[in-house]
Amino acid sequence: MNSTAKKRRLTSFQIIILGFLGVIFAGALILMLPISSRSGIVTPFNQTLFTATSAVCVTGLVV
Repeated sequence: MNSTAKKRRLTSFQIIILGFLGVIFAGALILMLPISSRSGIVTPFNQTLFTATSAVCVTGLVV
């Protein structure tokens, strides 16, 4: 076993940030689905990313 190899551990701050990013990207992907829009078409990723970020950060802005 190599004694110079160190296990990298995430700090609690990094885990929280990664959690936020995970929820935002998962929400954006779900909002891209055709069933998520009234017209039944795929919504562009930049709009869904903005909406998901706004929803997670509780600002309530929608495109």
